[in-house]
Amino acid sequence: MEPGPLSLAPVLLSLVLALALRQVLFGLFAGVLLGTALLTPDPHLGLLASVFRDQLRPQLMDGYNASVILLLAVIGSFVALLERSGGAQAFAEGAVRRLKGVRQLQLGAYGGGLLIFFSDLGTPLILGPIFRPLFDRAGLLRERLSLILDATAAPIAILVPFIGWGVYIMSLVAQTPPGASPEAPYALLLGALPFQFYAWLALALIPLLAFTGGQFGRSAGASKPAKATDAATEPVSHHPWQASLLWAPLAVLGIALFAMLGPEGFPFAPLPGADFRAGLAAAYALATATLVVLALGLRVLPFATLMESAITGATRITPVVATLLMAWTLADLGEALGAPRYVAETVLADFPVALLPAAAFLLGALISFATGSSWGTFALLIPLLLPAAATLGGPVALTLAAILSGGLFGDHASPLSETTILAASGAELSTFAHFRHQWPYATVNGALALGAFGVAGAMPEAWLLLPLLLLQGGVWITLLRRSKSYP
Repeated sequence: MEPGPLSLAPVLLSLVLALALRQVLFGLFAGVLLGTALLTPDPHLGLLASVFRDQLRPQLMDGYNASVILLLAVIGSFVALLERSGGAQAFAEGAVRRLKGVRQLQLGAYGGGLLIFFSDLGTPLILGPIFRPLFDRAGLLRERLSLILDATAAPIAILVPFIGWGVYIMSLVAQTPPGASPEAPYALLLGALPFQFYAWLALALIPLLAFTGGQFGRSAGASKPAKATDAATEPVSHHPWQASLLWAPLAVLGIALFAMLGPEGFPFAPLPGADFRAGLAAAYALATATLVVLALGLRVLPFATLMESAITGATRITPVVATLLMAWTLADLGEALGAPRYVAETVLADFPVALLPAAAFLLGALISFATGSSWGTFALLIPLLLPAAATLGGPVALTLAAILSGGLFGDHASPLSETTILAASGAELSTFAHFRHQWPYATVNGALALGAFGVAGAMPEAWLLLPLLLLQGGVWITLLRRSKSYP
C-alpha cells in the first residue's frame, strides 16, 4: 500500500478512542482491527479471524517477543515475592528509628522510595502505612507524604533499565526502524537517560522541599497537620519480618547482573538484546531463589504461600502483555501501511526538526493526562515518532526521552493515573486531595521540562541536565519564598 492519509488511520483511531474512552488497550485493538482491514480488505476467514491468525499469532510466536514476555513474568514474580515477604517494610521500619526531625523524616521517606525502585506501584502501599503515623505526629501534611510517594514511584522506575519499565520500553523500541539492530534498544534507552528531564526534576524536587521546609500552592482543603510530639519518630509497628529479605535478594541480583553482563560492558555499553534479556532473566531467577530460601529459613512464609505469590506476580503482567501485543501488532501494521514514512515525508516535512522533542513531550503529556496511562502513551507514540525522527535526521534518543518524559508528566499530573490513586491511598487521602496538592508542583516541573526539550532540540547535549537542575532550584526557592508557608 502506498503511504498516504489512510496509512495513519489505525494510529489515529487508536488515539481518538484511547482519549475518548480512557482505555488505551481498547484503542490499540481498534487500530489493529482497522489496520488489518486496510491490508486485507477481503480476509478469507473474516476480519476478526484474520486479526488473530495473521497479526496477533505471529507476534506471540516471535522469538524476541516471547523472551520479553517470559522476562516480564520472571520480574513480576520477583517483585511480588519481595512485596509479600515484608523485607521492604522491615527495612523501612528499622530506618525510621534513626530519623530525627521533620527534615530527616521526609528524606527518610524519599530514601525508602528510591530503595524500592523495583516496584513503582508497591512503593506507596509499602511506605505509606509506615510513614503516615510518623508524618501525623511530626505535624507534617499527609499531602506532603503523598507527594513523596508519587515522586519516588514512576520517576525512579523509568530511569532503571533492568526492571519492568526498562524492559517494556526497550520492547517497544525494538519494533521500530531505529531499534532494529540488536544493540539499539538498550543503547537508545541509555542515550535517553540524561534527557529524561521530567523524571530528574521530580526526583530533585523532594530534597529541595525538605531542606527549605516550604509549601507551595497549599489548598484550603489540605489535611490539617497533627500537633508535633516527641514521639514523631517512633516505629509504627512490629512485624516478624527481616530486612535481609530485601537487601540480600537485591544484592544477589546486582552481583549476578554484573557477573554475567559486566564483561560485555553493562551497564554503560550497548548490549545485544538476546544477551541482555537472558542475563537479566537468569539474575532475577537467582535473586528469586535466594528470597525463597531466606523466607523458608527464617520461617516468614510457608512454601505454598511463596509459590502462590510468585504465580500471582507472574499473572499480574497480563495487562502489560496485552498492551505490548497490541502495540507490536499496530507498529508492524503501521510499517506495512507506510505510516512512519508518511509522517516523516509529508506530515512533518515542513516541521522544524529542532521542535520535534518539545512536540513529542506535549503530545505524550496530553495523551497520558487524558488516559492516566504512561505505558499506554509509550505504546502509541514510540512506534510512530521514533521512525519519523530517524527519517528526518533528528535526535532519536532525545525524542525517545521526550516521549517518556511527556508520558510521565501526564501520568504524574492526572487524577486518573494508577500511581496517583495509590499515592493518595498510601497517605490515606482522597485522590482529589492528592491531585490538587500535587498539580502545582507537577505543572512547574512540566514547564521546566518543556523548556529544556525546546533547548535540547537545537543543542542535544547531556550536560544540559545540570543547568536545568540549577534552574529548577532557583525557580522553586523563588516560588517558595513567595509562599506564605515558607519558614
